[in-house]
Amino acid sequence: MDFKNIQNIFIAVFVILNFFLFSIFQENRAKYDSVSSQAKSNIEYRLEKDDIEVDSLSTKHQKGYYLSAEKKALSDEFKSLDVKNIVESSNGEIKATPTNVVYLDKKVDAAAVQELLKKSTSIYNASDYSYLPSFSSYGKKEGEIVLAQSYKSLPFLDENSRTSLDLTVIDDLYKFTLISQNYLINIKPLREAEDLISEREAVIALYNNLRIPEKSKILSLQLGYTRIIELNRENVYVPTWFVEVQSEVKSNKTVQIEKVNALNSNVITETTVTKINESD
Repeated sequence: MDFKNIQNIFIAVFVILNFFLFSIFQENRAKYDSVSSQAKSNIEYRLEKDDIEVDSLSTKHQKGYYLSAEKKALSDEFKSLDVKNIVESSNGEIKATPTNVVYLDKKVDAAAVQELLKKSTSIYNASDYSYLPSFSSYGKKEGEIVLAQSYKSLPFLDENSRTSLDLTVIDDLYKFTLISQNYLINIKPLREAEDLISEREAVIALYNNLRIPEKSKILSLQLGYTRIIELNRENVYVPTWFVEVQSEVKSNKTVQIEKVNALNSNVITETTVTKINESD
């Protein structure tokens, strides 16, 4: 049996297993949804008691998919772009320096990023990306614009799928100095769309798993896809809540991105990603 058949069997078994687990989860969630408003208030009371700041949380259930996608090799495409110093990493990401000088005002907003994507000749298929403000950062000396492809309005948010543009401050402006690009192709659903857990349920899952420290603040929540199986360039993705948690230790503020599988409420860690190499 060749590797491709083994790979397909593995994906099929994985999806069937997760369908079984998801059906159990759906039963449990139905019980959870029937819990009285008094019990829900108890969860909010516990967050408040632990001095955990959070804005009003939505109880809306969106739809999402198990997806498969391949990471495209970009080295040949980059030869025709206005870039230099092209370097391809082992995970397929391309880094390069733009040859055209591009400056942005230090007040970067969505309109400015969209204009950059529209005019840039240093980004492969730039129009396929959208701006992720909650993942981007802007400092006094440097900044980073983070971009993502999407499937049916939900972006691919994991580090191995996103694209970033490094910025350096020069004369009170941001100069576009480096691109780190990933590009996904052959994106397709493995199953029909399914109901996803809400913002509230994602926060409860993190709290119950001790992932939100006392006296912390939830800065943002964003729903998107993250990779859970790595099969060389072909990967499997699940809908995931990305929760930005700010905590303070000895007057030092730190920000941690926590992830919750939006299909089954499981907390996702780095060890959650299953890697399968062709030699396995």
